[in-house]
This record gives sequence, structure tokens and C-alpha cells, in this order.
Amino acid sequence: MISHRRKRPSAEDRGYGADWRAFRDAYLKEFPFCVEPGGNERAVEVDQIKRVRTDRHLRLSRTNVRGHRNSHHSAITATEDSFCRQSTPIVG
Repeated sequence: MISHRRKRPSAEDRGYGADWRAFRDAYLKEFPFCVEPGGNERAVEVDQIKRVRTDRHLRLSRTNVRGHRNSHHSAITATEDSFCRQSTPIVG
């Protein structure tokens, strides 16, 4: 069986090395709750508002991140990374 999936670069190659992990841990310690409405659940992911691949200089900027619980972060990432978008419009 032939796989049509593209190999995803490593976390390190995508800008999430040791410096990112330290930044993320410090941010979640200071801002422990999800920013979404009703965000009384603990944030476990840190989302970058402006994408690292287009705004590399904002990678470790506290003004460019927000904390999310896992389900919120997964939904945002799925939408932004386009893997759940249709490549052709749905008619009907």
C-alpha cells in the first residue's frame, strides 16, 4: 500500500526545541487556564496566534501566545494546518 501522507518535520525542525518547551512551561505556570470562553479548565497547550512559519521572530513572544486545553488547541491546529479542509467546494 502506498502512503500519500507527507512526512511531518520533527518538532525541533518546526521550531519547538528546548527553548520553546522552557518558554511554554513558564507561560503555562503563569497562565494556567484555557483562554476560551468558560475557560475554567487547565491549559495544557500553548498556541501561537501568528504562525511561526510566517512570523519566526514572534516564536518566543508572550504577546503571540495563548493557553488552551487540548481539545481547543487541536481544533485550532486542524483548521490552520488545513488537513481538515476540503480542497474543492461542496456543492449541494
